Amino acid sequence: MTAVPRERARIENHTCEFAGCSKRAPFGFARQRQPSHWFCLEHRAEGDRYLQRQDDLSAKASGRLPRSLA
Repeated sequence: MTAVPRERARIENHTCEFAGCSKRAPFGFARQRQPSHWFCLEHRAEGDRYLQRQDDLSAKASGRLPRSLA
């Protein structure tokens, strides 16, 4: 049996978006219908904060704040 040919996936080399960092960034963070933001391992927490800020803003707008922010 021979393998079925398939298109090769495009590999994109992202760089960390943290100010002053130019390391390879394998961790992508994206909100729905918005462009992705990429961070290296060292600055991965910035991506988590990026997503958390959006969740907090959505909760505030709807009147649902987590206890830690109320």
